[in-house]
Amino acid sequence: MLPLLTTISVSLGSTDVLFVGNSYTQNNNLPGAVQAVFEAAGRVADTQKVSSGGLTLADHASRAADPSSAWYRTLVTEADDRQWVVLQDQSQVPGFPETEPMWIASRDGAVALDELVRTATADTMYFITWGRRSGDPMNEWLYPDFSAMQTRLTNGYLAYAAATSTEDRPTWVAPVGPAFQVIHDEIAALGIDPTEPGNAFYNLYSGDGSHPSAAGTQLAAYVFYAALTGETPVGLPTPTGIDDADASMLQEAAARVVFDETDPFSFPWEASTEAPDTGTPDTGARDTDALDSGMSDCTEPDPADPDRPDEGGPDANMDPATDADTRGNAPKKSGCTTVRHAGGIAVVLVTLLGRIRRQAAGR
Repeated sequence: MLPLLTTISVSLGSTDVLFVGNSYTQNNNLPGAVQAVFEAAGRVADTQKVSSGGLTLADHASRAADPSSAWYRTLVTEADDRQWVVLQDQSQVPGFPETEPMWIASRDGAVALDELVRTATADTMYFITWGRRSGDPMNEWLYPDFSAMQTRLTNGYLAYAAATSTEDRPTWVAPVGPAFQVIHDEIAALGIDPTEPGNAFYNLYSGDGSHPSAAGTQLAAYVFYAALTGETPVGLPTPTGIDDADASMLQEAAARVVFDETDPFSFPWEASTEAPDTGTPDTGARDTDALDSGMSDCTEPDPADPDRPDEGGPDANMDPATDADTRGNAPKKSGCTTVRHAGGIAVVLVTLLGRIRRQAAGR
């Protein structure tokens, strides 16, 4: 762990967050759900997103370099308009082996994106996503089940954070996938198979076993609230569409993973003199979140599924006729990426002047 030079506690009236992601961010409008949790707690948040299905951090970085894109506008032209930028990778890539080209590209994309965030004197938080409900059959040697996949994804995101953290400016994580793990393990401890229908873990997913249900998105929103504020979501009003018992369970799971002093995660509000423990990455595999055309990660889209992506469009680098990446990367099938076996917190230390400038501007 790297020692921080100092700690600065800055209290702002509004929490401004830009989500940079793909269909895991889009489904059920995660940024809107996060804003609603802040409002339920009597706090103010302004959340925005730039997203498109299946994008990796390398894709996001490439778009951020294009002056004609929304990524450039939000991350460069309007960079001073926010305090936090949340980065989400494609759903398999962070768990790939670190020698795998797509993992390296995403790591380098994280570095490039974080540099833009750093220049704007804002803060970076990585969105640790969840493993698929039954693992990834396209990469079974890496992801045989949820737990193995979650471990690899978590370690991959911690490695991204390590690559972008410095002594005076750490980058942080929102452990959403580990909160899924909390519920998974509680169900398994009862002697119930978490992959069988009718239990709380199973119900965190939509029909494809990859994208989140409304409950999964709500759990993610509680984790982000706790990770950003240091306040527990336990006891907040129940949101529309979720019953009281389920809301309580989701709140408790989020609080457990964020406030567990034995885990490897550090947060910007912690009275700590050390940077986040980035751990030692495990080896893992990759994913492509569903294209915005509606293709689920490894499942043909169900027109009746309310969790289908509903905005944006297919990645401009994809050839619709072949579903191949025109940049020369390996073809993708059904929105999935396959790795061949052989291929393999103290409140954030951001420039105080930048924070004061945003506060003076009426933030």
